Amino acid sequence: MVKYDNLNGQFGLTIVNETRVRKEARVNCFVDAKAIEALCKYFMKTKDPMVVEIYSFQHLKPLPDKEPSGSGAHKYSTSYGYFYEMKRLAKLCNKEKVLIEHLAYLNRIKSDHNERNHYEKDYPKLVEFMMEVFRLDRYHDLHDGNFLKDEFGQYKLIDIEGFLNFAPLTDPRYEWLSK
Repeated sequence: MVKYDNLNGQFGLTIVNETRVRKEARVNCFVDAKAIEALCKYFMKTKDPMVVEIYSFQHLKPLPDKEPSGSGAHKYSTSYGYFYEMKRLAKLCNKEKVLIEHLAYLNRIKSDHNERNHYEKDYPKLVEFMMEVFRLDRYHDLHDGNFLKDEFGQYKLIDIEGFLNFAPLTDPRYEWLSK
């Protein structure tokens, strides 16, 4: 039986039904909103086995912030909202979460990952998945909250925004998006 976290209302998530979750968020730059749209549409089309299945994407009405920004009181910024619906996935156990944090830390400090051998016995599929995430170097928001697993025990990346690397989509780091 699949066990789900009850994250309804947290992190911009809403449970749509037993199999779907909606994530709603805002960014301060229209270019970022368009980049997230491009990522979602890419994953809707390609069905990447490492990424949660994305069902839909929609922009929300831009909203001006209530507080002035910049040097003059006449300057206001706008935030650009969007949401996407994705497959609802199963939660991880605490040991899996600790392992993700440990491997992400070793990756950040550019360790050769020798310390991972202790964990391979308990969660070899998770270690293999994490090593592939590191090897591909496409995903940058590496923490235990951005990994879940499907009903078959396959690990997935769930936070699409983690693919953004604060560079325009024309940057060579996004070459994989055009394949």
